[in-house]
Amino acid sequence: MSKDQITFNDLPQVIAELRDEVSGMKALLLNLQNRPTQQREKERE
Repeated sequence: MSKDQITFNDLPQVIAELRDEVSGMKALLLNLQNRPTQQREKERE
């Protein structure tokens, strides 16, 4: 499958990949959000 052109038959695979990427980003954001404030402040310095 070319990244430039997605066919109708490619849609299930493309949607599954997008779902996985969004899930990964969501987990990463939740992880960052749940960190203690002091730890986040140290990383900014």
